[in-house]
Amino acid sequence: MSSFEDQFFAAAEMVKDWSFYGADMRALDKAIAFEHAHQNAHPYDRAKLESECAGIDFERAAYEAACRSERNNDLPAAAHWYRVAAEGDYGDAAFRLANVLSHLLLKLVQDGELLSDDDPLQQYTDLLREIAKWYLEAYCIGHDNALSLLADLTEQWGPSYDLLRRRLEAKETSAHIPAYICGEYISSASEFLLGSLPEQRAEAVREHLKTCRSCVKSFNSIVASQPAPIRNRAATNNRTFVLHLYTSMFGGLTMPG
Repeated sequence: MSSFEDQFFAAAEMVKDWSFYGADMRALDKAIAFEHAHQNAHPYDRAKLESECAGIDFERAAYEAACRSERNNDLPAAAHWYRVAAEGDYGDAAFRLANVLSHLLLKLVQDGELLSDDDPLQQYTDLLREIAKWYLEAYCIGHDNALSLLADLTEQWGPSYDLLRRRLEAKETSAHIPAYICGEYISSASEFLLGSLPEQRAEAVREHLKTCRSCVKSFNSIVASQPAPIRNRAATNNRTFVLHLYTSMFGGLTMPG
C-alpha cells in the first residue's frame, strides 16, 4: 500500500470515531483533504480506495464536528464544519450554518470580534452574502422560516453597517488622541457635569467624548463615585444622570460598564 493510501486510511479511521473530535479537530481537516486528493487520483487508484473505504461519510463527520463546536460555543469552528457539511447537502447543515454565521455577524457589529485580519467592513459584507446564500439554500430544501430570517437580516443591513463603520471610525480617532489631551478633558469633568463650564469649552468636551470611549468611562467612574446626585434633575442617582447624558450624545448606544 502506498504512503498516500496509508495516510488516507488512517484519517478515515479517525473519522469513524465520533468521540475523536473533542480530542483533535484537525484530524477531520486531514481526512477531508485526503478525500479531495482521492477524488483527483488516477481512476484505478480511486476505484480501489472507494471499494476499501465504502461507508466513510465525510459530510456526516463534518456535521457532527460542527454540532459539537456549536455546543462548546466555538462559533468559527462550527461555521467551518457546517460549511463542509452544507456543501455536501447534508441534512439541515445549510440552515444551521446560516444561523451560526448570523451570530458571528452580530458579534462583529456589537463586540468588534473579527474573524480574520481583513477589513472589518469587508468581513461584514462577505458574511452577509454567505448568510444570504445559505438561507436561500435552506429555503429551497424545505426550511420555510429561512426566508423570513433572511428578510429580517436584509432589513437590518444598512443600520448595522453604519453602526460598525461609526465604531471603527471612533476607535481609529481615539487611538490617535494623545494621553495629555485626555487628561485635560478629564480635569474638566466635574465642571462639565455640574454645567459650569463655558459653552464653547463644554461643546469641545462633548465632541471629544463622542470619539474617546476611554474618557467616557472615566467620566462615568467620576459620576459613580459621587455620594449624591450631581444635579437636581438627576431623578434617582448619578448613574441615571450619566446614562441620560451618554444616550443623548450617542443616540441610545449601550453605556460602557
